Amino acid sequence: AEVSNSRRKIVLPTPTQIALEQMGKAGLTIGGGASCVLSFLYCRSLVYDVGKRRSMLGNFHSGQAGTVADEPKVRLFFNVFMGADQTLATNIVKEQMSTLQSAPPTTFTVDFTTIGGQWDMALIDASGLGCSTCHHRAHYKEGWETVTLQSLYEYCTQHPTKQVAYMHNKGSFDPSKENDNLRHFLMKGLVSQQCVHMPAKCSVCSSQFSPIPHPHTPGNMWHAKCSHIQRLLPPATFEETMNNFFTYQAGDTNILPWGNAAEKNGRGRFSAEHWVHSHPDTEPCDVYAGKKPQLVIGIRRPLWKYNENPKGWPVNALTSVKWVRLRCLEWRTLYKKLPTNFSMWRFEETLQKIAHVSSDAVGSWLNSNCALALT
Repeated sequence: AEVSNSRRKIVLPTPTQIALEQMGKAGLTIGGGASCVLSFLYCRSLVYDVGKRRSMLGNFHSGQAGTVADEPKVRLFFNVFMGADQTLATNIVKEQMSTLQSAPPTTFTVDFTTIGGQWDMALIDASGLGCSTCHHRAHYKEGWETVTLQSLYEYCTQHPTKQVAYMHNKGSFDPSKENDNLRHFLMKGLVSQQCVHMPAKCSVCSSQFSPIPHPHTPGNMWHAKCSHIQRLLPPATFEETMNNFFTYQAGDTNILPWGNAAEKNGRGRFSAEHWVHSHPDTEPCDVYAGKKPQLVIGIRRPLWKYNENPKGWPVNALTSVKWVRLRCLEWRTLYKKLPTNFSMWRFEETLQKIAHVSSDAVGSWLNSNCALALT
């Protein structure tokens, strides 16, 4: 679709076309023209007036008519929750939006979904969500991270060559100093140039990846290639899929490395954290092992080095064997396949070092034990 003014045409991107269609159905009108932000040579394409409400969708270069330049590299999907403490939620979002603004211009366009308390335009503007590259996708009175992850997933199925990012206002549901610190750490990875420009081999990039107790990014904020996202199961049904898997295929607690608690197996509400790393061919990348950023492709450390909670998930000869078997069973049940390359999960290294499987026997051990996972 094209919108014309007296001087030039502006080609609207797909999200704006969708917004126009929705607004037309609602009987809303379009007002205003394009106003230039001269310091960045940008023009705000349109201002939609609904009484005193307005939504500015997309920045467009003021150059040649009918072209879009400096398109943001990453579409960031932002899950915004507001509980009883409106000020807390607003301040966290404002802090995160300020961090995003520290990235180079044209890095992000923000596609946000609100859950819980209603966000009026005053709150949206106060929090930084009224930015010219921000789009309010939807509001839900109740919901979980999966509603925003589903939007990200659907975008990637339509744009398989793009890169996306996911974040949420961590600490708004369960405020604590620990959550504040984790949020700050996750945001460092989100705006890092290492993740924004992650290598082609990376499927997912974040501040820190952990394969234990299940593959995930602690805190669940990351970048991902859409080519990876589109091969995952839909987030909208992933929690149910994981719950069914642990009820019917992995219900025997004797095969679980650390018991059947949801947080130890990536099920229940923890399925949202496990989802992006759930595919057997996921190639995780992370940025931090210490204070200085240093991107590493693949699992940064041996699996037993992720034993950060020895009381909760000790890595020993018994649990390491169970962990490998459980991963194989989950992959075959969910995705009907095993990893193309087992070594990227550092299975052989773990089995030799911790389970004391000889180097000559580790290959046949994996074949026989993961074959058991097929039944």
